[in-house]
Amino acid sequence: MPLETDDANVAENWLAAIIESSDDAIVSKTLDGFIATWNAAAERLFGYTGLEAMGRPVTMLAPAGRRDEMPDLLVRIRRGEPVDAYETRRRHKDGRIIDVLLRVTPIRNGSGKVVGASKVVRDISDRIAAERRQRRLSDELNHRVKNTLMTIQSMATQTLRHTPDPAAFRHAFEARLVAVSRAHDLLEAGRWESVELRELIARNLASFADRACITMGGPMIRLGPEATVTLALAFNELTLNAIASGALSRPEGRLSVTWEIRACGDGGEPRLHLDWIERGVRMRAEPTRRGFGRRFLEDGMCRQLQGDVTLAFEPEGVRCRFDLLLTALQSSAFAP
Repeated sequence: MPLETDDANVAENWLAAIIESSDDAIVSKTLDGFIATWNAAAERLFGYTGLEAMGRPVTMLAPAGRRDEMPDLLVRIRRGEPVDAYETRRRHKDGRIIDVLLRVTPIRNGSGKVVGASKVVRDISDRIAAERRQRRLSDELNHRVKNTLMTIQSMATQTLRHTPDPAAFRHAFEARLVAVSRAHDLLEAGRWESVELRELIARNLASFADRACITMGGPMIRLGPEATVTLALAFNELTLNAIASGALSRPEGRLSVTWEIRACGDGGEPRLHLDWIERGVRMRAEPTRRGFGRRFLEDGMCRQLQGDVTLAFEPEGVRCRFDLLLTALQSSAFAP
């Protein structure tokens, strides 16, 4: 129902009550750019009380890089032009920068002359933050998919190169796909932020071997997404080899996986030292052919994780040592 009254005071009080109860900040300013009125929502949004704000230049709310907006707006207001709502940024009393939606309208006196401007300011920080998160997640998902497809493409190419027999190719390729899938399951459980090294090793070995012959030990280390997938493939290759002809191929075989963090001298960055040691089997001569697994361990790991991998075929079993930069393991390289 419209307000029907000839009493200007009643109409003015009615309008003042609406302004004061608004959830949007409503601020009026003179044509010289000084704040004339300031409602409760403006106090909540910007942190200044009405007494602190009124009489001060409105430019106090403009962050660096936004001060040129104010004179341009005043020029348009003096001409009596309304300003369509637009997104911008303003500064809180404590220095925080706030994303806002701003609409500016000329204020006219009884004769129609423009005497000031009314600004309605809405806080859109939550919406902007949500949009940024969505874009970041979309970019990250796109990056992850591309990385995964590149990994699978590389696995297929290398597996086919070293395993020309179709049946053998299928068996080897499927095993590597399963390793990638296990890594992705762990990353999904960790919201694609990190995976604990012990959990990655245990998950890999649980599917293939009797845990009684396996010992593991080392400090907690969180791995970033790329390191998780890369190490999952590395441990998969070592495990398949151990099952085929190493420590996990015989009841008397034993596997030890231990790791530690070592600080390098002269201010060097800390590194992960991990030892995969198989015992209890008599090894045949060292293989002369470098298949996918060995190439991946000795070449691919070094490139992807900034470190060294030493693979030795000793009389009692395989020994593999990883010497990797800790920051490379913990970084989220899948993030854009």
